[in-house]
Amino acid sequence: MSLVTFHEAADLYKLARRPVVRKHLVTHGACKSFSLALSQLERRLGDLAVDDSWRSLLFALKSFRFEMTAAPVPFNCPEIQRVSPEQLELRFRACERSYPQFAPELGALKSMYAQLRKVSDNPMGAAMKKILTGKAGSTVAVVVKESRLLAPTEEALTGLDAKIEVVVPQQLRAPRCYDQLIVIGPARWFSNAEYIVRAPRAATIDIVQFRWIADDWTLSPAFTGSSLPGPRIVSEVPADPVPP
Repeated sequence: MSLVTFHEAADLYKLARRPVVRKHLVTHGACKSFSLALSQLERRLGDLAVDDSWRSLLFALKSFRFEMTAAPVPFNCPEIQRVSPEQLELRFRACERSYPQFAPELGALKSMYAQLRKVSDNPMGAAMKKILTGKAGSTVAVVVKESRLLAPTEEALTGLDAKIEVVVPQQLRAPRCYDQLIVIGPARWFSNAEYIVRAPRAATIDIVQFRWIADDWTLSPAFTGSSLPGPRIVSEVPADPVPP
């Protein structure tokens, strides 16, 4: 176990006094349509969703949806397409043969997926570039939920002026502090890692997320019983939309 020095402890306490949290809401018409259509299909399936054919297809589509919204990487990035188009086509066909009544929904999802996997941008990446403009020399930690997203996120952020370190939440338990934290995805995704905002490693925390993803997580004070007011959201910043 590494020991925290007096100066590190003082820095951490200072940061915990009143961190500023800014939410940056992005949108993408085609991504939203795909996300909602997938949720509607899953609701309509009900108990059928546990069938092996559906489970295989839904896993692939839900993984793609999650990773599009959990990292600022282009939608056509191979690392977020965990199933090849050929394999996915076989899974679509298996469901269409067994459950022809769902052919319209499957056809729509197949078409939306085919279009999205060709998209060479991501509005979260554009929002981050806007956030980091003029931050040359600043130390920035970009927080992603899953470790498999570290490498593609690092590659997507290559060339920005700030000194960027891409991390998963567990790495923020160390006493190292930054000038800024950028959290990718809604705060509720990190509810089991509340120390990101309750014991922050930067005075400014920017949360970048898609507008349509529900996020009702309540930020609470840094220390139980403390007089410190804790984090505060000072603004919700709508980012420039990306056309469908």
